[in-house]
This record gives sequence, C-alpha cells and structure tokens, in this order.
Amino acid sequence: MRDKPWLRETIPGKVYAGISTSPSWNSEQSFFLAETRDIPAEADPQAHVDRVGGGEWFWAEVPMSQVSFTAPNYLIVWSPTNYFTTASSAPILAATDLEAPGDETRAWLNRSIQGVPPRSKNASLETPLHTLAPAIAIKLVPPGPDEPAVSVSDLTVSRAGKRVVVRFSAAGEDVAEAWVEASRDQLEWRRISVLQRRPPYMFSLPVDKSPVPGEFLRGAARDISGEIGLSEPYMIPYAPR
Repeated sequence: MRDKPWLRETIPGKVYAGISTSPSWNSEQSFFLAETRDIPAEADPQAHVDRVGGGEWFWAEVPMSQVSFTAPNYLIVWSPTNYFTTASSAPILAATDLEAPGDETRAWLNRSIQGVPPRSKNASLETPLHTLAPAIAIKLVPPGPDEPAVSVSDLTVSRAGKRVVVRFSAAGEDVAEAWVEASRDQLEWRRISVLQRRPPYMFSLPVDKSPVPGEFLRGAARDISGEIGLSEPYMIPYAPR
C-alpha cells in the first residue's frame, strides 16, 4: 500500500494459460488458470503477509482435441493485469536450471504482449531462455471412477465476531484442494473462499464474503485427477425474533 509501505496486500488479478501447435493462440485456445488470491505469497521479513507459502501447481482443464500427439505443443502463461510486469508485484512462474542446455530452444519470454497472448507466431518467440526450464506441463488424466473418489463430510458452520467459520473433512486419495461454496437456490453455486491445499480444512470468511441468512453453504474438495466431492448443503439460519 502506497500510504502504508509496511503493509502488504495481494494485487487482485487473474492468470491464464494457452495451448497450440504453433506459437500463436486464439481465444478458444486460452483457459483460466488461477486468481492471485489463491497463489501463495512470498514472505517479507519486515512486514506481515497473509497466506505465505511455497510454490504450488495450478491446472486448467483442456479438451483432448487441443492436445497434439504428433506435433509440438506450445504452452503459454500470461495475465491481463496491468501491474503484473515485475517480480515485485506479479506472481512468479517457477523454473529450474538446465544443467546441460541443448542446442534446441524450448522456452521463451515475451515482454511485448498487451494483456492477450500473441496472435501471430512471427512476433511470439521473443527472448529465448537457454538455461531455464519453466514449470509448465501437460498432465493426462484417466477417466474417473464410477464411484465418487472424494467425499466431504462433517461440515460445521460457526461465527467468530463478524466472520463465518466453516470446517469440514475431505477423504480420498490425493486430495489436492478444498474450498467453500454458497448458493441462494442450491442450483447455482459460487466459490466464496480461497483454495486450501492441506488439512485441516477450516475457512474464516471475511465480512464481504460471508453468506446472509437463508443462503446455503457447502464444502467442496478436488483430487489430483479433477474428481470433485461435495458436502451436504447447510442453510444459514435466520436470527430469532
């Protein structure tokens, strides 16, 4: 914050990924990847920072029809957020050093895009990276089982001051992340919490995200293959008259 430099806040923004058989991407080849509120923050020895953590993988589901098994797949990660231009204000893509760089360049950096991925391959491969391999990958997921692979139970909802605290348990093999959803009609659900990747699954919802009486809450969890489990809904009670 400019007027309070000792405070650190996450800049709201979104990150997208794309896949193509050439180094150019259209809107149909672009997919939402993550919000900054779900990306772990870097610690600051001189200031308090919320949600500090290490690097995590983020995945976007892509149709198999867009993955080539006979030609190279060009992957891209970018953001339309104006402030994401330097390491001091943007999420950082993990990478590893190449001990023995080969003759073929396999990764590039592009600083010329204006919020959208390159539409022309002629201006796409801007700065070759010879000694770094970015952490970008394709993960093939087999069909899910007939029975639910993830179960969510023991949902409890309580209040701590003005905040609503939600707890639940998630069981399954390789549970990757969990979150809280809300709905007014139990037909359309929206995520109202950050993603939590490890138990215990406890969420303190801020005032602007806390559900109102009559709304429904439920817990949700997903495993590494994308299978999702849901708890039974819980209705926020009305205050007694």
